[in-house]
Amino acid sequence: MLHLSLEDLGRIHQLGNLLPFESTPYDAQEMARSAVLLTMANRPEGWKLLDAAAYAAFMHDQVQPCVDEMAGTILRSRVVAMEKALDARKSAAGPLSLEQDLPDYFGPILTKAAKHQALVREAGLWCAVERFRYKFDRIPDRLEELVPEFIDKLPNDPVNGLPLRYVRKGKSDYLLYSMGWNGTDDGGVERRSNENGDWVWASDPRLIKNPDEESERRMRPRMPRGSLSRARRPESAMRSSRRGRRRRRSGMPSGRKRWRNEMPSLGRRSRSISERGRRRRRVRARSRMG
Repeated sequence: MLHLSLEDLGRIHQLGNLLPFESTPYDAQEMARSAVLLTMANRPEGWKLLDAAAYAAFMHDQVQPCVDEMAGTILRSRVVAMEKALDARKSAAGPLSLEQDLPDYFGPILTKAAKHQALVREAGLWCAVERFRYKFDRIPDRLEELVPEFIDKLPNDPVNGLPLRYVRKGKSDYLLYSMGWNGTDDGGVERRSNENGDWVWASDPRLIKNPDEESERRMRPRMPRGSLSRARRPESAMRSSRRGRRRRRSGMPSGRKRWRNEMPSLGRRSRSISERGRRRRRVRARSRMG
C-alpha cells in the first residue's frame, strides 16, 4: 500500500472535497473520488478503529434506546433526539473521519418499523374480533370483551404504549387504528405520508379514508363519455369492428352465435368443420349479397 504523510493526505482530501461535481467533467469527478478513497485508505489504522468505535457507540447510545423492547414501543421523542445527535456528530467530525458520512436512514427505518408493528398488532386484534363475531354473531362493544377467551392480552400502540383505538361503524363494521407517528388521534383517517395521519385496519377497506388519495382522484382529468374517437382506437379493435360489420352485411352469424352454429353437439358429428362446408357458406353469403 502507498504510504503518504498526514500533510499529503490532508491536501488530497481537501482537493477532492473542493471540486464542484455538478460543473466538473467526468474525468475530474473520477479523480476527485479517487483522491478521497486514496485518502481514507491510507489513514492510520488507529483512526479506522476509532471510527468503528464511534459508530458502535452511536448505535448503542442513540439508536438502540429508541426501541423499548419491554414496553414494545418506538417513541418519536427518542428518534428526534437521535437525529439531532447524528447531525451534531456530523458537524463536529474531522475531515478524515468517517463520522461525517454516517447514514441518515435511521429515522425513516424506525418510522416504518413502528408502522409495520402497529399493522401486525391490528391484524392479530382483527382475528380476535372475527372469532368473537363467529361465536356470538355480533362484534364486541369494547375490546376488553375479547380477553382472555379470544386473546391473552390487548396489544398496545407502538408509538405511545396506549391501547389501540377501536371504533364501531354500524352493527357489523369497525376500525382498528394506531395514532400514528404524529401522536394525534385523527379519527382513523390515513395520509399518504407515514408521519401524518393514523395507521388503520378496517373490517371493510372502503371505510378507510385518505384525503390525499381522494384529492388526487378528483384532480385527475376525466374524459367525456364516448370521447375515444375512431382515430385513437387501437388497430385490433378497428379490425374486429370491420370484420363484424362485414359479417352482419353478409348475413353470417358473428360472435357467440357463430360459435354455436359451428360447434354441433357431441355424438351427432365431429367438432371440426370441413373446408368444404366453409366454402359453401361463403358462396351462399356472396349470393345473398348479389
